[in-house]
Amino acid sequence: MNFSKSIAIVPFLFTLHTASAKADSTTVLKSQLREFSNVCDGKADCRVKKVFFSSVDMALHDSHVPKQPMMATHFRAGFETENWKDAQDYGFVQYIRGCTFTSELGKSGGIVRHVAEVYRHYGKPLTFAQPKWTYDATTLDPLYFGPLPQDANRRGGRLSFYQWSPKIGIFEGKQLRDLASILNLPEAQRAKLSPRLFVIDTPSVSYYSAADKRYNNTALEFKMCLYRLKDIPLEVKNEEPIPNAIVCFDWDSQFEMDFVKNKFVHKPGSGLNSYCATQVAENPAAAWEREVQGRQ
Repeated sequence: MNFSKSIAIVPFLFTLHTASAKADSTTVLKSQLREFSNVCDGKADCRVKKVFFSSVDMALHDSHVPKQPMMATHFRAGFETENWKDAQDYGFVQYIRGCTFTSELGKSGGIVRHVAEVYRHYGKPLTFAQPKWTYDATTLDPLYFGPLPQDANRRGGRLSFYQWSPKIGIFEGKQLRDLASILNLPEAQRAKLSPRLFVIDTPSVSYYSAADKRYNNTALEFKMCLYRLKDIPLEVKNEEPIPNAIVCFDWDSQFEMDFVKNKFVHKPGSGLNSYCATQVAENPAAAWEREVQGRQ
């Protein structure tokens, strides 16, 4: 994918941001928050009032796993419009590059790495390795957080699972609703709610696995872009990015075990991991068979 020609990536704005996680304690390593209130300037047929992107890298300390803290990134993206009709006209597309992999010290003292995690891409299970930019899409529909085919008839259509909360800073709890439930409310009740929608992404967690004595590393880059829903095709046709993005945001989740320092190293902004650059997504059964043969 050539993003330099078709998508303008917005600069970062770094702020301290408090995040919660299910752990004994949490240490925020890096936080980014960017809000836009003028994304429609110069764009025809654009009725978005505000867009926000938030990314928090953190270390999760768990007394039950004392060897290493778990490392994770929590990301949120949302937008607000003048009314609920307009809110149904926009959606996010996310692009992804990188991989997740395990690492361990081999018998000779060198580091042995394997792409072991499996994820769903374009409807198929694959090993989690994408050395080139591609859509972060579980089905052929590139819309981020779009419904599975069996959910396509929910109210709200492709956006039916997009989330709403009474305040932008609330991302969990009983106050959350999805668009389908919002549209099922009486019109008078719905009109009292701010027309805003958001999505959440928590990529793979980096951690030590005591069961196989391996470290699970994350080296992923993302580009999240807001589009008019009509500009997002129903099916991926090629790997070229969709043109006419309203606004985009770069973020990443980069945590790798350093065996010299004996800890996970946080590597934001480090670009494509050199190991990930040599890997390709493939059938997980073939990858597993090759690894088993290599360890015999």
